[in-house]
Amino acid sequence: MSVIILVEYVSCYVPFVNVYLKLLTLMMQVMGDVSFRNGRLIISITTLA
Repeated sequence: MSVIILVEYVSCYVPFVNVYLKLLTLMMQVMGDVSFRNGRLIISITTLA
């Protein structure tokens, strides 16, 4: 029973997770470009990740 509930719960949030991952990868690309100029961003990214 719990597995079915978990699958339904996950399937409801798949679109949201998809959008979130796209935004996350975009942010990582932007931060990666900036991090070459600012070393502190690398530290903040690693602590958040």
